[in-house]
Amino acid sequence: MQIIGITGGSGAGKSEVCRILGERGIPIFDADKEYARIAAPNSPCVREIAQAFGDGVIDPDGSLRRRELGAIVFAPGAEDKRRLLNRITHRYVCSAAEAWLRECSARGERFAVIDAPMLFESGLNERCDTVVFVTADRQTRTDRIMRRDGIDEARARARIDAQHDDDFFRSRCDTVIENGRGAELAPVVDALLLSLDRRAVTSQSAENSGRVGSSLDVSASDANSNAAGSAAGFDTKSGNAAGAVGNTKYDVPGNNIDDGNFGDGTASAAGSAASDKSDMQPAPERRGVLARYPLPRRTPVRITIAAVLIFLALIAIINLAVRSPELIDNVTHPILYAELIDEYSGEYGVPPEIICAVIETESSFRADAVSGAGAMGLMQITRETFWWLLTKAGEDMEVERLFEPEINIKYGTYFLSLLYEEFGEWDTVYAAYNAGRSRVHGWLENDEITKDGRLVNIPIAETADYVKKVSRSVEKYRTAWAHQAEQLREQSAQ
Repeated sequence: MQIIGITGGSGAGKSEVCRILGERGIPIFDADKEYARIAAPNSPCVREIAQAFGDGVIDPDGSLRRRELGAIVFAPGAEDKRRLLNRITHRYVCSAAEAWLRECSARGERFAVIDAPMLFESGLNERCDTVVFVTADRQTRTDRIMRRDGIDEARARARIDAQHDDDFFRSRCDTVIENGRGAELAPVVDALLLSLDRRAVTSQSAENSGRVGSSLDVSASDANSNAAGSAAGFDTKSGNAAGAVGNTKYDVPGNNIDDGNFGDGTASAAGSAASDKSDMQPAPERRGVLARYPLPRRTPVRITIAAVLIFLALIAIINLAVRSPELIDNVTHPILYAELIDEYSGEYGVPPEIICAVIETESSFRADAVSGAGAMGLMQITRETFWWLLTKAGEDMEVERLFEPEINIKYGTYFLSLLYEEFGEWDTVYAAYNAGRSRVHGWLENDEITKDGRLVNIPIAETADYVKKVSRSVEKYRTAWAHQAEQLREQSAQ
């Protein structure tokens, strides 16, 4: 089942896009309608909102005064209040969305749509295979909000200003639909579905060959219409003209797969193949300075001395390993930030050697590491995953704090604990940390990939290699951590 996320600002016309998708028989989860349901009079959500914002936002019958609440959270400088409201409501909406997706999967649906203005802030984008951004010009959005909500132009514009701008969505979404005045959306939506159908085939082929990332261009004329090039545009991050679907990406919260590169700098399968091919080329004729002035040949005496020195060094290393194995462990597998790892291992129930192994594989213990996909810090957490974790934890802070070792280790460990609750097996957790929860759920439904509920044939080479790396590192850190734990106990006793 392919999950499509539909998002955008107020008045952009997401509902019209979803209406067309619904006419095609595709089930739709409307986050706004779910919000209305959970905000029923005297519901747990409404009571929690009243505790946060006061009884002035609640009628005597227990119903929510939406206009009064909107005036509070959309007022200038009310960012903290909006984030507080979002933290409250996201928990209820996300729980309902997860249950709804399970029902769709059980029915054998090919597509499922999540329509959510706060798709990224809630973390629901992590469950989506592709995300579509619907937008329109500012005046069109203003007029739509005024008609729909019965408010004046100033309040409508204030509502738009309080939301993310187009650049926020364009940089995070796979596809953009321009929904201006007089737009003919049906051909564009049909082109989107056609492209996803084709991508499913392309994706399966790519996964079977161990590649990540493909480029798929489908003209809107494939939907038997040329109207998509008019007021309604269908744009992509690749810069294709409106009316085309292109540069479909396979990118995850969390984490590391980004056009063939790991966050830790490991080359992709495609990159390795290119390297192997170049290695097979005949060596070029030596030219230039080195050809005219070749390096001096080593004499037999120099070679003998070098061999003796290497032999003595090996003897010293072997002797050190026998006498002080813990020193070798600490040299080959350093444990920086041991006190933080120990603290959050105990808080979230994640073995410390697993935390160490993930940090080493993700960033080699570099607190300032940033991947090509924008993942940050020691455990390489993306901003979307961080927002989702903050929502789950009921906390709020700036994304830049991911570069602080304590914050990164805390939320990276929290993420591992949530993945373990979800999947119940550590190799599967490593795969989800690297490739994304949604993709791993799809793999677990494929009998060719799983056996007895475990991943035995991971179709993406990068993820398979990542799981092996972390697993090997866990075994090595298990020994190293035993010595580290002893040192921590000695320090605490002093």
